[in-house]
Amino acid sequence: MVSYFSGFVFGKVLCLFLVLLLFLSTVNLYVWLSGINIKTVNLLGEITLGMYCLLIFATLYIFCNHAHYVTNIVRCQKILFEYINGEVREKTNKMQQLDVYF
Repeated sequence: MVSYFSGFVFGKVLCLFLVLLLFLSTVNLYVWLSGINIKTVNLLGEITLGMYCLLIFATLYIFCNHAHYVTNIVRCQKILFEYINGEVREKTNKMQQLDVYF
């Protein structure tokens, strides 16, 4: 029960972190693009904001890509488990039918 609860809390914290990261990336992208629009451009500042923006979006992409991969693995394992469970159920029913005849 404790491991389930800690996993639940970790999932909530991770979702909060990803939402915060998405919000920061949106603000960072807005500041970066509005800074480019100004006539006097601080080149070092713009490059830094652009790198932060790319880093944040790359991190979000990696998180989402791995989450999608894990979801596919869990889905395939669930389908495989249901298939194996169906085969075991069929064999059990056949064995029970044989027991009835003897």
